[in-house]
Amino acid sequence: MTTSSRVAFFVLCALFFWPLVSRSVDAKDPVAQWRVGDSWDIAVTLYSRDWMLSFSDPKLEKAKEESKSIATYAVRVTVAGVESNQDVSCVLLDFAADDNAPRGIRGTRFRLWVSQEDGSVRRVAQTEGQPMGSPSVERVGVATLLADAPYGYPLEVFPNSIFNEGRRVQLGDTSLSVATREELSDGREKLVFSTQKGEETMLSVEQRWADGARWWSQYSKFRQGHMEMEAAASFK
Repeated sequence: MTTSSRVAFFVLCALFFWPLVSRSVDAKDPVAQWRVGDSWDIAVTLYSRDWMLSFSDPKLEKAKEESKSIATYAVRVTVAGVESNQDVSCVLLDFAADDNAPRGIRGTRFRLWVSQEDGSVRRVAQTEGQPMGSPSVERVGVATLLADAPYGYPLEVFPNSIFNEGRRVQLGDTSLSVATREELSDGREKLVFSTQKGEETMLSVEQRWADGARWWSQYSKFRQGHMEMEAAASFK
């Protein structure tokens, strides 16, 4: 084998066995840490939505003031591959709830297409189980993301650019998105993405990230001030 043939051979091997090729992004970008076949578990605590019901029943009044834990279960996240979506190279992230999840969530799976270029969520789809609605991708500034994931699934992936901009961006006709980044005393970053209507915060998602991590370590989601879900990730 000639020298040029050897070089060509090793280049082809590298492209085959290294599916996530290098990109012109910050090395701390979580997407840059993902490798096909990687997986990790998320321990989820889900809270009741009783407070959203009609309060004609006095027994439900207290539910409006208190968040009640109704289930604890795990969601497995898997880096399933790389695929083009509308000519954009995307990492495929699969999410699957385990058998401890409540009925309606148990047996379901979701897939995200996350851009390798900027971390935007290009597409989201439910791939298994009883339909849980049609989550949609929203545009925030120059990025796209899943602003409100289905109940019971911490699917939100936020592109770094929305926090780097650190400003309020119109989201749809009536809502504003607000993205903030805060350095914590333990060395982690707290990222908060919220949507507002007027002066009211409708939805707020908080993620805590260690420096250079591939996924958040802690997650909380509030809807109109009420805890809806919290979660913690564990890595092998």
